[in-house]
Amino acid sequence: MVPAQGDDDPDVAYQTTMQWTTNSEGYGQTYTHCDQIIECNQEQRATTGRYECPIQSRLPFFNSLTPKFTYWCPKSTHAYNLLVELITSEYLKRGFHEAVTPNMYADSMWEPSGRCQYFSQEISRLEVLRYEMMTANCSGHCLFYGHRTPSYAELPIKYADFGAIHRSTELCYPLVLPYIYRFIEDDSHIFCRPDQITQEVKESLDLASLFYEQVMKFKIELKLSTRSADIEKWNDAEEALKIILKERSMLRVNDGAAPHYGPRIDIVVREPHGRYYLHGWLQLDFELPERFDLGYENEDGIRLRPVLLHRAVLAPAEIFLGIIGNECARLWPFWLSLQQVAVIPVCASSISYARKVVKELQDANFKVEANYKCTGTLNRRIKLAVSYKHTFTLVVGRNEAVNGTVNIRTRNDHVLGEFPFDEVLSEFRRFVNEYCDDLQCFQTFEKKSSFQNTLSS
Repeated sequence: MVPAQGDDDPDVAYQTTMQWTTNSEGYGQTYTHCDQIIECNQEQRATTGRYECPIQSRLPFFNSLTPKFTYWCPKSTHAYNLLVELITSEYLKRGFHEAVTPNMYADSMWEPSGRCQYFSQEISRLEVLRYEMMTANCSGHCLFYGHRTPSYAELPIKYADFGAIHRSTELCYPLVLPYIYRFIEDDSHIFCRPDQITQEVKESLDLASLFYEQVMKFKIELKLSTRSADIEKWNDAEEALKIILKERSMLRVNDGAAPHYGPRIDIVVREPHGRYYLHGWLQLDFELPERFDLGYENEDGIRLRPVLLHRAVLAPAEIFLGIIGNECARLWPFWLSLQQVAVIPVCASSISYARKVVKELQDANFKVEANYKCTGTLNRRIKLAVSYKHTFTLVVGRNEAVNGTVNIRTRNDHVLGEFPFDEVLSEFRRFVNEYCDDLQCFQTFEKKSSFQNTLSS
C-alpha cells in the first residue's frame, strides 16, 4: 500500500500490521525529510499547549515578576540533583576537577574571548556597573588554566563547572519549557596537547553514550560541523574528528556550520517518539588559547599552545528535564522519578507499620508519599494513589505488619503481589544503581511472584 499524503491527521504513523475490511479507508502523510516531521510535531504541540508547564507537574515553573528565570520545585530539584550526581561521578572517574566561576565579569573580559564580536546580542548587561553576566564558563576556565604554565606531562587538564549561565537571546529548543534566560549546564573544558585530541574526544563521546543511551535509553546521532572559512589549522582537527565518527558509524557532516573558533560535534538526541533535540556538543577551539596567551612547556622547555576542548553533556539541565517531562509525562524512570513510592495503610491498626515503611524508604533517599487517612474504601484510596502515577504503590495491612511484607502495585494498578519489605528495599536500591527502566522494574517482581507461585504449588 502507498500511504496517501494529506492533512487530515498530521500525527498518523506507519503501522507494521493492519487489518482491512471492505469499508476501510487508509490515511497517512509522507515526508521527504525528517525536518518536516520535526516541524509538524512542533506545530502540533504548539496548538495543543504541550509547551505549557504547570506547577502541578512539579517541574520548573516561572513567574511574571522574574520573567524567563526558572523556579525549581522541590521534586524537580531532586531530579536535577540526581543528574548532577551522575555526571559528577563520571567526571571524577575521568580526571576532571570541579571549579566555580563568577556570575559577572568586567566587559573587558569578553574582548579576548571574541564574544563581543560574535555574540554581542547574547550578553546580559548591567549598564550601571559596566559588568556583564556570564554567558559561558570558557573564559573563566581559561583564567584558571592561565595562572601558571604547566608542563606537557600535566596535560590534559580538565575543569567541570555547573554554574548558572545567562543569555539574553531566546534558546531555540523544541521543549515544553518557555524560553529561558538563565540556565544550568555542565560546562566543562579540556586543555590538551594536539596528540591527545583523539583520546579525549573518544572518552567524551563514551560519556555521552553512557548518559543518553545506557542510562536515559535515548538514541543519539553525532553530526560534525566543519569550518565556515578556509582556515588551514582546522584541517587536522576535522580529519581526527571524522575518523572517530567513522569508527562509530555515525558520521554526518554539516559543512560550514561550525562556530568561528573550531570544528564541532553536535550530540543530537532522538527520543522514543522519534523527535530530535540538539542537546550536547564537543567543540575544538584553537582561538581562545591564542587570545588568552595560554601555553605549556614541552620536553625541551619550549612554550607551546594547548588545544581547548569544550564539552557539554547535560546542556542545559532545565531543557533536559523539560524533554523528559514532555516525552514521559509523569511516567519517569524509577531512579529519576518525582513520584517513586506511595504507601497506603489498609486500616488504622496498620498505620504504625506504614510509618515504619515510609521512614525506612526515606532513610534510603527514596521519594515517598503516604496517605494515613483511613477514610473511604480501600479501593478508592488505592485508585487515588495510582492516579498520581507513583511507580510503585505499597499497600500494608495487618497481615503485612505481622509478616514484615508489603503488597505492591504498579502505576497502572497492576498487582505484583506480596513481598518481604527488606527484599523490596534491596531491589529498589538496585533499580536506582543500575538505572533500570519501568519494564525492568516490573518484570523483576513478576518473576519473583511467578517463582513463589511455582514453589507454593
